[in-house]
Amino acid sequence: MQKIFELLIKVLEKLRAEYSFAPDHSPELKYRLFRLISLTISLLVIFVLIPANLLQNLPLIVNVPLVMLGFVCFALYRAAVRGMYTEYPMLVVLLVTVNSTWFLNGGIDGSVSFFFLSICMYPILFFRGWKRWITVGGIVANCSLLMVFSYRFPQFVIPYKSSFDRVSDQITGVTISSLAVILVLWVVLKTYQREKERLEILNLKLEVEIADRQRIQQELERRNLILSTEQETSLDGIIVIDENNTIVSHNQRFIEMWDIPPELVEAGEDEPVWKVLANRTADPEGFAAKIKYLHVRMGEKSHEEVVLKDNRAFEHYSSPMISTSGTYFGKIWYFRDITDRKKMQEEIIKAQKLESMGVLAGGIAHDFNNILTGIMGNFSLARMLVEPGSKIASMLEKAEKASLRAKELAQQLLTFSRGGAPVKKSTYIGQLVIDSATFSLRGSNVTARFFIPEDLWPVDVDSGQMSQVINNLVINAVQAMPDGGIITVTARNVEITPEMSLSLPIGSYVKISLQDDGVGISEANMSRIFDPYFTTKTSGSGLGLSMVYSIIRKHGGNITVDSQPGVGTVFHFYLAASDISPQPFEKKESQPPQGKGKILVMDDEEIIREIAGEILSHLGYEVESCIDGAEAIRMYEEALRAGEPYAAVLMDLTIPGGMGGKEAVGRIMEVDHRAKVIVSSGYSNDPIMAQYKKYSFRGVVLKPYSAEELGQTLGEVIATP
Repeated sequence: MQKIFELLIKVLEKLRAEYSFAPDHSPELKYRLFRLISLTISLLVIFVLIPANLLQNLPLIVNVPLVMLGFVCFALYRAAVRGMYTEYPMLVVLLVTVNSTWFLNGGIDGSVSFFFLSICMYPILFFRGWKRWITVGGIVANCSLLMVFSYRFPQFVIPYKSSFDRVSDQITGVTISSLAVILVLWVVLKTYQREKERLEILNLKLEVEIADRQRIQQELERRNLILSTEQETSLDGIIVIDENNTIVSHNQRFIEMWDIPPELVEAGEDEPVWKVLANRTADPEGFAAKIKYLHVRMGEKSHEEVVLKDNRAFEHYSSPMISTSGTYFGKIWYFRDITDRKKMQEEIIKAQKLESMGVLAGGIAHDFNNILTGIMGNFSLARMLVEPGSKIASMLEKAEKASLRAKELAQQLLTFSRGGAPVKKSTYIGQLVIDSATFSLRGSNVTARFFIPEDLWPVDVDSGQMSQVINNLVINAVQAMPDGGIITVTARNVEITPEMSLSLPIGSYVKISLQDDGVGISEANMSRIFDPYFTTKTSGSGLGLSMVYSIIRKHGGNITVDSQPGVGTVFHFYLAASDISPQPFEKKESQPPQGKGKILVMDDEEIIREIAGEILSHLGYEVESCIDGAEAIRMYEEALRAGEPYAAVLMDLTIPGGMGGKEAVGRIMEVDHRAKVIVSSGYSNDPIMAQYKKYSFRGVVLKPYSAEELGQTLGEVIATP
């Protein structure tokens, strides 16, 4: 009994699940409808119609077709559950059942005729078009034929036993057929309702999916726009080639860099494009071989430098486009113009070469200046001691001039010394350029034309060094025109902008240009003209243009050159404009002024201490000397305590192995803030010599110096409060 009860529970659960009308994954709505209707007919026949017939005491033979109908419908339901579905067997079984029960259940007087109405709903639900209406017509015709046949041949019909049986059977037939229609309609309505709900849910899912697809599409469009914008605004030339070696994308920068016809790139074939690019390079065969190699090695990256025939330099990158699954989609190529960067690198290399040379040159010039100080000092002192105009005075003057030539040579060596700075003053450079160029052209077959405006801005320069720049550039131009010619010198005010690629801070500058119509400079030599000791002349030293480059760079400027062989050369150099107006020139006295007071001379070279002492003694000063900064501090403190302070102190800037002037002046200023200390050094390009006041010095005198220079500087410092 328990097992029967459990089986009944399972059957009811199955029926409840089936009649919950839950949407499933059936391919067609009518498939689900057929399944429910076949189950409904089976249950209606077995549990309603057959028991009703039994209660009416109808012949048992009437129930035989109905039992068969019930089980056949249930079998069709089970087949439909397993996926086997067809509409025709159900219709055939229904028609066979009503036709067989027609004669067994009173014929035209029975209840079977009412079931034809229920059967007509079947083709309406499951058939389409002409099949539907032909089937309905056939069912109606079948019912009509049965009525006619039973009316003409009543002997084939089993009659009712009584009028009560007939009436009750008719009532039962109307009730059950109506119930069948109602149940079928209910099943249909519920099924369609559930289907509508399912479709609404699917529609919502579809709307969400469409929204997601639109969002993804918008994101793809946004990313494509970003990539397209990046590509078009990139300073690199970009070209993209797919796995079939077809050009699928490029930017305008690529066209401009290679000066290639746009229609050639837009045609899509890469081979003609590579041929044009190869012909633009300085090494067409090497470039073509590299491209061919990268076409074979599709997954390989590359990074090369390409030099063009017009001396431009490109950096070339290529990278394969490979998905995470390893699929090759092509290669992207980048070309970056590094011409300006190469020029800057060359400038740095030149500066490094000059700096290396300056280490040696600075030491030599320092020692040379110390020696020259002794020579020039003695010459100038001896000249002051002899009778003016005498033969000895003339000879001493010539010897002193020769020493001045040696001083200029030492100054040229110091130009290459590293870490230093020129002693700059605000200057109107126009007249300096004219004077220096005119002096350098004396005795030559070359003339100069000057185009210098009166409103030229002042510049901060070392006049001596700038004269050397003009002198060397003019000499270079004269040597380029052995048969004579004209040098055109121009100057103008300019504003430097970042687009000018001059390796200079933006701002106001004075641009000076010297142009000749000489032999010009070849492309092979263009990159080496500023290298130390490089020369194409048999008699040249190779230092002239190197010195020009070094001086301009140490003035915070820049120099460029343009040249065409057989046409001529033009040098342009730029100097920053000064905010300070130059002071009017005051001519100094040729004879140093006499003075008085006690002077302390500190220098590690005995010859310099001696000649400085002789010169200052001759000028009326009382002189004491020492060899380093520590002794100078001690002597200054002792003189201060004794109430006999020094009127001034002359200090050497650099003392090997001892305290130099930079440290000593600070210690002396701590003792006496009114101390008047003058700095002297053979390193004329030391930053302290250019900005001596910043380091508490009152004056500066460069080695080698004459008696006049030393006396003049000392007198000015002592006279200044």
